[in-house]
Amino acid sequence: MPDGSGNVGIGTTDPLQQLALSKSIRLEETTASDIGVVYKGSNRFIHDFRA
Repeated sequence: MPDGSGNVGIGTTDPLQQLALSKSIRLEETTASDIGVVYKGSNRFIHDFRA
């Protein structure tokens, strides 16, 4: 839910960033190189890719 500043929280009612998660995030295992990717800017930051 967005707060007054436009920040969104999942599992928190007081998000301090644009998107705040208070628990874990799970990415499913994938064999596709374009699924399950978290980007930092235009670079892949996290990817659960299994060949």
